[in-house]
Amino acid sequence: MGWLVHNDQFGQWIPLRLFWSVFGILLSLLSMQLLWPASAVLNGWRQWGALLKQLAQAMAQLNAASVVGLDLRATQQQVASLRTQLLALRADLPAMRRELGGGGAGHPVLSMIACLDESCSRLIGLLGGLQRSQHQPLSDALEPLRAAEASVLAAVAERLQLWSTVMTGPPGSRSHALPPPPEPRFEPPEPWLQLEAQLDDPRFRRLPLEQLERVALRQQLCRQTIAALQRTEHAWQRTCR
Repeated sequence: MGWLVHNDQFGQWIPLRLFWSVFGILLSLLSMQLLWPASAVLNGWRQWGALLKQLAQAMAQLNAASVVGLDLRATQQQVASLRTQLLALRADLPAMRRELGGGGAGHPVLSMIACLDESCSRLIGLLGGLQRSQHQPLSDALEPLRAAEASVLAAVAERLQLWSTVMTGPPGSRSHALPPPPEPRFEPPEPWLQLEAQLDDPRFRRLPLEQLERVALRQQLCRQTIAALQRTEHAWQRTCR
């Protein structure tokens, strides 16, 4: 009807009509953002960042408690709390899939979150294993092992804190974009790399078998923790390409 009614006023009517159409579209988009904001993915990044931060704190607390020989019952509670948070994050996945639309199943965001889920699940389990196999009083021969282990836990805690900062930091308006992977990739600290040369110390042979088994278990858990971080960062970089 507008073309018929305003056929002799096209010069004025068309710009006015275009203005109101654009204004209506912008108003609709703004109202959708305010009334139905697409926040499931953005909130998901923040919650994963919070989980990583608490996991970093638990690693640091375990390290400090192991060094000074404190009771680790507080770490047990942290492990249980971390598992509860991880289950809650898994429960939020359907909302994220809906927000990502029909192609959500293969979306890079979901691939990245699946990688984080696997990594956090493994790290929480390793944290519990380290807590259960806490050190008994060690001889001087095993002091380098304790120092190397402490350096690993400190480095892992620092790296997880960096992951958390990346997840929750700017750009704060990021929703469906992937957080950038940390650079450079995680590498184990120097004391751990030098540990192999110290394992040939003949004093180890005089230690009780039970103590050696406990030390070997903790060494294996540290290796698995390092591998979990490296595998996650490799997948992170691959997903962001």
